[in-house]
Formats: sequence, structure tokens, C-alpha cells
Amino acid sequence: MEKARKCCGLTMKAAATQLGISESYYSMIERGERQQKLDIALAVKMSGVFGVSLEYIVNQEEASA
Repeated sequence: MEKARKCCGLTMKAAATQLGISESYYSMIERGERQQKLDIALAVKMSGVFGVSLEYIVNQEEASA
């Protein structure tokens, strides 16, 4: 997720704001440290904000698991 975020020129704080989540939660997503699976609605938002496919988001999630 970090690569996609940086390609968009977004800071973690800006990405979190656009996604409607806290910066600390977004940071946990990038590090693969959160305890729950990524919500599909959030994955769809991330796809739009970062300009990547939903498949890309899913693959990133699987790689960090």
C-alpha cells in the first residue's frame, strides 16, 4: 500500500483523511499489523484514492498476511 500511496503523492495522514480512517489505523494497514481483515468498503475506497485496481489491493493484503 505504501508504494501506491507514495505514487499518488500522499502522506499517511492525507491518505487516512481521504479514506475516513485514523492515521494510526492506516499505518497499521501499511505494516500489516491490524487484527481484522480489511473491510471491502475500505478496500474499494483505497482503490479509488490510490488509482489502483481492487485486485491490486487484495493482492497486497494477501502478501502482508
